[in-house]
Amino acid sequence: MAAKRARSKRPVSRTTAKAPKNSRQASAGVGARGDDVVSLRRSLEILRAFEPDDGPLSRHDIAQRTGLPNTTVARLVHTLLTLGYLSRVGTHSSYRPGPSVLAIGHALIEALPIGRIARPLMQRFATEFGVWVTLGTAEGDNILVLEHSASLMAPDIRVRSGSLLPMVSTALGRAYLWAQTPERRADYLAKLELSGRSSEPRLREDIKLAFVELDRSRFCTAFGSWRRDTLAIGTPIVMHQDGQVLALACGNLSRAANARALAEKGGPALLRLATDIKNGLLQSGSLEDL
Repeated sequence: MAAKRARSKRPVSRTTAKAPKNSRQASAGVGARGDDVVSLRRSLEILRAFEPDDGPLSRHDIAQRTGLPNTTVARLVHTLLTLGYLSRVGTHSSYRPGPSVLAIGHALIEALPIGRIARPLMQRFATEFGVWVTLGTAEGDNILVLEHSASLMAPDIRVRSGSLLPMVSTALGRAYLWAQTPERRADYLAKLELSGRSSEPRLREDIKLAFVELDRSRFCTAFGSWRRDTLAIGTPIVMHQDGQVLALACGNLSRAANARALAEKGGPALLRLATDIKNGLLQSGSLEDL
């Protein structure tokens, strides 16, 4: 009887022996999904390596900026090229963001409710003062343009929804930085210092002066710091419900506007526009979709 009981247990033993194999298969599946996530994250890091004022980047440039191995960069660049998220420039191995990136970015920004609320207010302001008006928020170390309107009298500065503008050299970016908590502001400035973007003594002084202006009047001026021919003023829009910060700026080319007049007349009007946009967003309940 004992022998029979022993033999009867063998099939059970063989069945349980399959568990490790199934576990290995499950682990392999989890591992594959994990690898996919890592590849996606690294691909996004490559796309984020491109800055607003950049020309084309080589694979070596991308590896330097992302810290990824050259072999990983080469493999992912090939995939991004195939999918249209990167485009090759010239006969050299240099790349720039491709049309698929632009299509996704444009579709996402157009779907934001902020456009429906801010666009008519901004266009009315632009027409009245003969300027361009830009609304944005932070994207990494830059400012992402959410909405841009311009008067027919204002020259085209080649800024559109989805454009990335430098944080430290624009009135838009300085207004955004000023509205951050002291800790976050210090973190931003430290990162920008390390990247070399705010290392020039004149630029650091301009940022300090902008913060003084914002402390005094809630808007700052930026004359020729982003483009030598551009005059601009900027103010933040702080959404107190969740602490989210937007930034609003208006301006014109220096040959078409007087700096003092733009600050004296445009500054107070820009503050009123910022209040109107903020109230419109609060009343619409659209903040969660921004």
